[in-house]
Amino acid sequence: SRLWRLPVYTLPMLAIVSWAYAVSLRYGPPALLAPVITLFYAVACAVPVVFHMEGIHSRSPRFNTVIALVLVGFACWVRWVVTFRAFGAQAATQFALSNPLEALNIIWTYGVARAQANPAAFSPLASAVIWLLEVALVGAIVVFLARNQAFKPYSEAMGRWAKEEVGGELYLGHASADEMRRRVAVGGIAPLLAMARADR
Repeated sequence: SRLWRLPVYTLPMLAIVSWAYAVSLRYGPPALLAPVITLFYAVACAVPVVFHMEGIHSRSPRFNTVIALVLVGFACWVRWVVTFRAFGAQAATQFALSNPLEALNIIWTYGVARAQANPAAFSPLASAVIWLLEVALVGAIVVFLARNQAFKPYSEAMGRWAKEEVGGELYLGHASADEMRRRVAVGGIAPLLAMARADR
């Protein structure tokens, strides 16, 4: 089974990336830099997800979409657990063990408290919009790349993904195009495999 990749590689990598993202936001990056950091976070989340889909040989766009959304949810969950860990283990534990509605309420309360403590901070509503855009950006990039993986060429006979080669034109030699078509019709791809590469 290839499912070992999930607990051994994919989830730990998402957790590390989300931890790094949450820690970077603690330092209050400038408003113009924050979207760039979020974009890097989205791409960094996509990398282990795409490698996971590639590793389990998934060719189903629907399956890849569902798994990508679940993994995005996990990444965002870790991001907020790390965020609340800055306020103590109890706050992080309360969020980690809450249901989705309770988690949203905790995040909203955090936005309200932050706005009250710092007049320069975004309003709770503005913060909520920014956080929703964050989730949307991460989800869109991860899902797009995970779905795209399913459409890549795959050899069922060999049980592996096709490898793209640059400059793979074949050299006909003295054979004409009609002669090569006849050979392929008779012998399948064997005549093509025996041909020399034009770039060599």
